[in-house]
Amino acid sequence: MKWALISSSKELPRYQALSEFLNSHGKTNELHFVECQQSNFKPCFDKAMKEFDQIRVESPFGQKLHELHLPRSAVFSTLRSGDALIFENGQWWPYSFLHEAFLREFTLHTKNLNLDSNVMIVGAGAAARAIVGALVRIGFQRFNITDRDESSARRFINDLKISYFNIRMEFIPGPALMMLPGSNSVMINSTPLREDNNILKHLYYFNFLKTPATIIDLTLVPPNPPLIQEAEKLGMSVLRGTQIASQSDCLWMQRVFQLSVSPQEYLQFLEEKLSAIPFDPTPFVNTLQN
Repeated sequence: MKWALISSSKELPRYQALSEFLNSHGKTNELHFVECQQSNFKPCFDKAMKEFDQIRVESPFGQKLHELHLPRSAVFSTLRSGDALIFENGQWWPYSFLHEAFLREFTLHTKNLNLDSNVMIVGAGAAARAIVGALVRIGFQRFNITDRDESSARRFINDLKISYFNIRMEFIPGPALMMLPGSNSVMINSTPLREDNNILKHLYYFNFLKTPATIIDLTLVPPNPPLIQEAEKLGMSVLRGTQIASQSDCLWMQRVFQLSVSPQEYLQFLEEKLSAIPFDPTPFVNTLQN
């Protein structure tokens, strides 16, 4: 099978590991990286749907999939974002495997849920949309949204208020995080681990959380990012991005290749591959010390 990853960056090691894992389990596949820009989004996807058997989608195109005017499920119509195009029965369907994977992993690993508390969502992209949708299905109704780009966050909030009734969403500027009362029982970081991501430095204080708290970080490189390490030091419950990605990829393998594998087996394989990628923690260690 010939499949593609479409993103704004040329290669992502997660999908290289996925392709290698499939080959090792007798599922011959050919992965292609398609670098696309938002300015030519539609022609890029139209061409890919003619050339490839299946397509995975990464930033910044997850929120653009609804613009392709393809058949869609009720869940996708509500989320308005996804991470894959699935070709089934002669048609392409946009789909969010992250949404389903997060639901499974969160309910499996998170204990002592307090549905009356707030949830802190860090980021306002396609991943955050999938996760808010999952948390609403679980029963959470109160969300604080923070992002490096206030205009993106406010658009995110306005869009989701149309999709979900009876939920409360409030924008929190990054510097204001340190002044929030401890009212959030869950925090999910969907922003990148980069030196220029200034919002990260406000997260490490955790003063906006109430115990028992759960910290979730979608970062994949390194598999055990600084935010998770700090949360563990404080005895908080954590859920790593690799756990969610593993579940997501296993759901995709089952759907596309009819290959059933244990998420734990694939998680070990994925983390070994991602751990081999060089990562300099120095800038983030300095942030924590400051």
